Amino acid sequence: MARWRRFLIYITAIIVVPAALIIVLTQVITSLLEPVTSVSETFMTAIKTGKLDDAYDLLAPDLQSRISQDVFVRSFVDADLKSWSFSTRNIDEFAGFVRGTSMMRGQQYVVELEFSKIDERWLITRYLMEPQ
Repeated sequence: MARWRRFLIYITAIIVVPAALIIVLTQVITSLLEPVTSVSETFMTAIKTGKLDDAYDLLAPDLQSRISQDVFVRSFVDADLKSWSFSTRNIDEFAGFVRGTSMMRGQQYVVELEFSKIDERWLITRYLMEPQ
């Protein structure tokens, strides 16, 4: 009986504890990335559904001063955005970045979004959407 008890303790130490740590670490990382992921999804959904004014509102004031709302809307009005997927996500205290791909205008595009935390709100400071 003592051998089985030791065996179970070893199994717990070798398998269960590291697995639990991995789960906790994954949840922590996911919660840290959530603000940038959420804004990215909201931005892309707004483009897909034609709510381009809402997408424009997610741009930082500095970017809005360089790209008028009219120019922004015209650049996405015929986007025909079908799908997207973000493969890279990075975030620190005040900046974030996502990179992935989308299907838009009948072809695959590279998508990059950069973010800054401005007045407790994550906003897009740069976006790139170009055909692959």
